Amino acid sequence: MQTQILAAAHAIGVRAGYLTVKVAPLPPAETVPDRTKPLSPAAADHLKAAAISLTDTELQRLFLELASIAETSDSRKPGG
Repeated sequence: MQTQILAAAHAIGVRAGYLTVKVAPLPPAETVPDRTKPLSPAAADHLKAAAISLTDTELQRLFLELASIAETSDSRKPGG
């Protein structure tokens, strides 16, 4: 393969005597975070309490949104 590449280089006027090939690793595969761990009701209560003390309305909204996805007592029952 090197001979063919050098011949092509010579054909277009490039004076090359050897070829160096550099190899880079593939970028790491994108990882998706584990979303199977539920937020406990206690954690939701703490988030709500923290949200009350915030003056930044956007941050307060985000805290309350996160608290709203907490595991409820119905979702912890088998078949519920």
